Amino acid sequence: MDTVIKAMTGLFFSLVLVFIGVGLITTSLNAARANRALSGYVDKISCSNYSREVIEGCKSDAREQFGGEDPLIVDKSAQKGSNHIRFARATLTYRFQIPVMGLVRVHKVEAVIP
Repeated sequence: MDTVIKAMTGLFFSLVLVFIGVGLITTSLNAARANRALSGYVDKISCSNYSREVIEGCKSDAREQFGGEDPLIVDKSAQKGSNHIRFARATLTYRFQIPVMGLVRVHKVEAVIP
């Protein structure tokens, strides 16, 4: 009887460890996906010379992929008295969650668009 209790306890803790591990791996993959998506958006916006249509397309794509009200924010910066944009800063907001542990947070990834 003692062996059965030890085996069940060991099995329970092994399953908990597996579920936490799968949750961490899934969360890591979601964070990597957000980084890759932001990198793609930065490349598109930079190559389009800060085109308003491309920025709006990237924002709608980010809304589809990551949800939320406005997950991609692009802040343009120009020199005073000029319309020429020197650089921009892109911020992507996504949910960081580990379901097994009940951890849900909002993370931000930032990049400078040259």
